[in-house]
Amino acid sequence: MIKKSDLLIAALAAAAIFTSVFSAGASELSVNGEDEKSGNTADTVLTLSYHDIDRNVYPGVWVDTGLGFELFLPANWDVCDLSEDEEYKDSGLIYLAKSPQKVLDDYYGQVGISESQVNPAGTEDIYHALKSDENYDYLYYCDVNSIDCVCFESSSYNTSGLVFADGGDLYTIAISPQGSARFNPVVQNILRSVRPVSGDSQKNEKASKSTAENDAG
Repeated sequence: MIKKSDLLIAALAAAAIFTSVFSAGASELSVNGEDEKSGNTADTVLTLSYHDIDRNVYPGVWVDTGLGFELFLPANWDVCDLSEDEEYKDSGLIYLAKSPQKVLDDYYGQVGISESQVNPAGTEDIYHALKSDENYDYLYYCDVNSIDCVCFESSSYNTSGLVFADGGDLYTIAISPQGSARFNPVVQNILRSVRPVSGDSQKNEKASKSTAENDAG
C-alpha cells in the first residue's frame, strides 16, 4: 500500500480546480492583465528544451508514458502500481514514479501525472484556473519542446510541474519535493524533458547517445 503522498493531494486539488472552473465555462474567467504573484503575462513565455538536460545530474532513461509524451527520468526510479490502491481511484493520478531512497529529510523524489476530462480553450484558461487557487506561489506560461503549457510552483502542495491540454484531456505533471536546492536540478531536468513521442526524436536521441559514447571511448 502506497502512503498518501503530496502528489496525491496535488492531483486531487487540481482535479477540483479544473472541474469547478471549466464546468462553469471559460467565459467566466478573467484572462487579461498581469499576475500579481509573478508579473507573468501571456506575452512572456518561458522556453524549455530537452537539449538543455544536464546528464551529469543523474543516469537517466526516456520513459514513454503511453499518453503521447515522454519523460527523461532517473534510471533507478520505481514505477508504482496505482490500480490496487483505493486512495488513488478518484484522484485522476494515472502515473507515479519515485526514487528508491529519500532525497530530502522524509521525502522521496516523485513524479506523477494526473488526467482531467476537461476542455480548456487554451493556456490562458489553465493559467487563470490555477491562479484561482492561492496555494500556487508562481505560474509561468511555457513552451516545453513545442508543448504550450503552464508551469507552476507550490510550497503548499510541495510540488513543481506543468499543465497542458491535449484535445479533451488536461494533463498535470507534478514533481516533489519542491524548493530543495539539492533536488531542484532533478526537477529542472524532468520539466525540460517533457516532449511528444516521435520516431524522429527517438532516433536523434539514440544518435546523440551513440556519438557521446564514441567520444568517451
